[in-house]
Amino acid sequence: MKITDKNEILEKVKRCACSFENASEDLRDDMEFVKEVLKIDGSALRYVSDRLRDNEEIVKLAVKTNGWALQSVGEKFKNNREIVWEAVKTCGEALQFTGEKFKNDIELVLEAVWQNGKALQYAGEEFRKDIKAMKKALLYLKIQTLCGQLRKQEYEVNVKGY
Repeated sequence: MKITDKNEILEKVKRCACSFENASEDLRDDMEFVKEVLKIDGSALRYVSDRLRDNEEIVKLAVKTNGWALQSVGEKFKNNREIVWEAVKTCGEALQFTGEKFKNDIELVLEAVWQNGKALQYAGEEFRKDIKAMKKALLYLKIQTLCGQLRKQEYEVNVKGY
């Protein structure tokens, strides 16, 4: 039996976005309620009604809170630069779900790599052939590595007392 209580669903979604799957069809098609859910976790988009999953405002909200939501949208949104930009800003690895043209978009790929260095593996062939772009991407990776090492040292000093 599907859950119809909005507060119950919101509490469950706070623990796991997949809980939205248990919401009634009416709740999954309620524009205002869906917005509340997606503000908590955009990955709940996969459980939203087809009608709302085809709504640009809904998709934009979802990818702003969780870039992984891009995997749950149709091609028209995967080929919408504004939506893709929002997705890679919150999750660089969302680059893997974009239309092919964005995998070679230097500005977009660099934003994705800046957010998460692992995104570089999803860059297109044209991007990889661009020496200047690759140098910048590798610099971003180096910065992330150094920042990670500094955070680890800070953790060891502050928490472990080394």
